Amino acid sequence: MPILLSVLFALSLHSPTLVYAASIHGDALNENIVEDETVRDTLRQVNLVIRHGHRSPQSTYENDPYKNDAMEPFGWGQLTSEGRRSQYNQGIFLRKRYGHFLGTKYSPEIFWLQSTAVDRAKMSALLEAAALWKPDNDQTIVDGLAWQPTSLNYQTSDKDTLLLIWETCPEYARMREAVLKSPEIKQINKVNEDLYQVLEVHTGENMTNPDDVFDIFATLEAESSMNYTLPDWTQMYYPDKMRSLSSLSLQINVYNESLLKMKSAPLVSKVVSNMLQKSEGILVPSQRKMFMYVGHDSTVVNILEGMHVWDLQIPAYSTMVMIELHEDEGQYFVQLYLRNLTQYDPYPLTIPGCNFACPLDQFRSLLSPMIITEDEWNEECVLKDPKYMPGSVPLP
Repeated sequence: MPILLSVLFALSLHSPTLVYAASIHGDALNENIVEDETVRDTLRQVNLVIRHGHRSPQSTYENDPYKNDAMEPFGWGQLTSEGRRSQYNQGIFLRKRYGHFLGTKYSPEIFWLQSTAVDRAKMSALLEAAALWKPDNDQTIVDGLAWQPTSLNYQTSDKDTLLLIWETCPEYARMREAVLKSPEIKQINKVNEDLYQVLEVHTGENMTNPDDVFDIFATLEAESSMNYTLPDWTQMYYPDKMRSLSSLSLQINVYNESLLKMKSAPLVSKVVSNMLQKSEGILVPSQRKMFMYVGHDSTVVNILEGMHVWDLQIPAYSTMVMIELHEDEGQYFVQLYLRNLTQYDPYPLTIPGCNFACPLDQFRSLLSPMIITEDEWNEECVLKDPKYMPGSVPLP
C-alpha cells in the first residue's frame, strides 16, 4: 500500500463525507427509519461487521491523571453506559430496517452472532441482539421482560482466525514489525520527531512510532467519551494533531498485500462465501438470513480495506459495515453501507470498479485476491524466519 506523506499528514486527511462524531442521543432521530420496498422485495442476506460501543480506557500512561481511577462501575476496558445504550439502540435500528425480512421469531438458524473474546465485544454483540430480537408472545420468557437469550459464538484470542488475528498468524507479527522498521515509516517518524518529543514530555511515555501515538489517542478518546476532563496539554494536540499518526497505526495492520491477505482475507472470504452459498442454494442452515460479527476498530478497518473502500478514518465506537445481498429477477447483487451511529442514514459505499448495486459475480471477481481458503491462509501465516521472536500481543 503506497503512502503519500503529503496526504497522510495533511490536516484535511479525513473525508468530510463520513461523519464520525457519534452521538447516542442523536439515534432517537432514527425512529422513523423503516424498510423500503426494495429491501423488502429483493433482500436475501445481510452481513454486518461492527465495532463495539463506547468503552472505558483499557490502558493508561505515566502522567494520566486517571491512571489510578477504578473506572467504576464498569472497570478498565469495559462498555460504559453510553456504550451499552449505543449498541442497544443500534439493534433497534436493525430491527426497523430488517424486521420484515427477518421475521419476529429468533432462531440460531436464522441469525448467526459472533464476536471476539473480549468482554466489550461480547457484551456489544449481546446488546445488539437483545434489541434486534425482542421476543414476541410465543418467545416471551417472563411477562414484562422484553428480552430473550441469543446464542453467541467466539474464538479465544489464541485461536481467533477471523476477527482478531495475531497469535494465530505468526508471520503477521513479523511482517508488521518489519513495516514499522521500514524506510517509509522511519521517514514518517523523522518528520514527526518534534511531535513525538512534545508528547513524551506530556505523557511521560516513550514516543517512537505511530503505534505509541495511537495508544495515547485511544486512551484520551475513551476518557473524553466518559466526560472526564482531559489535561490542558491535550487541547493543542488531541485529537487533530494525533489523528493522522493514529490512522497510520491502523493502516500498518494492512500496509501491503501480504499483511492485507493475512489480516483481512479471512473475514472478506467468509462474507463472500456466505453470499455465494446463499445464491447457489447450498447455505447451511438454508434459512439463515443475517450474520453479525462484532469486534474492534481494526476489525472494521480489515473489512473496509479488504473491499478497498477504507478512506483512512479511525472507526468510531459502534461503527457498522452493512453488506446486503439482493436478488432481482434471478440476478444477485451486493449493496454496501457504512453506519456510524449518528442521526444520518447509512452511507452507501461503492467497490472500485463496480456500481453501487454490484453484481455478485463481479463483486467476487474484484475481491478475488482477498478470497482464500483456510489452507492458503495457513500457508501465508507460516513464520518465514524461525529465529524471529515475537513480542507481547497488543491489546485489541
